Amino acid sequence: ALIVAPDGYVLPRHNATMLSHLNFENVVDNSLSSIWYESEAFNAYRGDAWMPDICKTCDRKDIDFGGCRCQALALLGDASAADPVCSRAHPHNLIPREYASSLIATDTSSINYRPNA
Repeated sequence: ALIVAPDGYVLPRHNATMLSHLNFENVVDNSLSSIWYESEAFNAYRGDAWMPDICKTCDRKDIDFGGCRCQALALLGDASAADPVCSRAHPHNLIPREYASSLIATDTSSINYRPNA
């Protein structure tokens, strides 16, 4: 995803400013294309070099791209940790089972996975 905030900063998701170790760029200073393809912030979690081993070897890594970095940071204190909501990664037991199960789509026919999103 790509979000341009009202102040012109380009973010990968609405709450990405919590990833304070990343320097998000502004459309006033750089083009969207440059920010998307060349910025440090948007390249920090592309590919699998940053992923924990459990994610690198997962058959879904090309679908979920390693999960949500903001959730990992908020719940585990490490943006590079495995997504704590992922049922295949530990410590997914931090999320109450009832809540985690409510996040799982039962009808996936309307979900459109977009490569390079």
